[in-house]
Amino acid sequence: MKIYMKKNTNKKYKLYKKVLILSLVGIMQLNSGCSKKMDCDIKEDHAHLYENENHFYTYLNGENATRSGYKWTPNSISIDEATKKKLDFLEDNNLVPIAMNQRIIDSIVHDNTDFIEYEYVYEVDEIAYYLSPSGGIAYSSVSVKTSIDSSGRPLTETVINMPVYKKSPRKDFIKDENIDGKTGVTRDVSYEYYAYKIEKKKTVFGEKFVKVKSDTTDQLNTLSKEYKYIDTDDFYKYVYSEPDLQKVYKK
Repeated sequence: MKIYMKKNTNKKYKLYKKVLILSLVGIMQLNSGCSKKMDCDIKEDHAHLYENENHFYTYLNGENATRSGYKWTPNSISIDEATKKKLDFLEDNNLVPIAMNQRIIDSIVHDNTDFIEYEYVYEVDEIAYYLSPSGGIAYSSVSVKTSIDSSGRPLTETVINMPVYKKSPRKDFIKDENIDGKTGVTRDVSYEYYAYKIEKKKTVFGEKFVKVKSDTTDQLNTLSKEYKYIDTDDFYKYVYSEPDLQKVYKK
């Protein structure tokens, strides 16, 4: 027996079907973690140079157009299995070689000039207490009352209490010297930097890579040469001086 289906010529149906198919394809690509593959004729094992939006460079395995926030370039190097594993470890830990990125690192360090922060006072709304529906003072947003009815059975009643707010002062520091509510207290803010070295550690499952953080320093080039990598999102921190009342008017 043959079954014949009438062809659907409804334009809305066709549009819906097209949108549905494109959506499914997009979901499948998203779930697979894949991006467009780039054309590459290199047969031997290799890694391509990738660049992110902040102009950091690193070598990554594969031919993906984008990977870990980096974009593919045609430049490549030959790699062996050991190098491949190390590159994968660097990618997983967001580490890039300092030597390959010295120019952008120097630019960031140059822009990280010390500055002054000013203490100021501001107010926040804080819950003082709660009011029950009967007008009594409560100390939580929900009250549970239990009682016994005429037949001796326990009754439970949940009551929602309304919060009553009060203004509470807070203190914080900010870079803006024109902020309202300044107290006259300031603190100096400077920068310290750190890097990582990669070591191999023996485990019951074999050797694995581990990253070791350096001590902090005011200049990356003073670190030992074995610290060859930085985390592009986290390679410096703020260092705060003790608050000083006398520095508020210093320029």
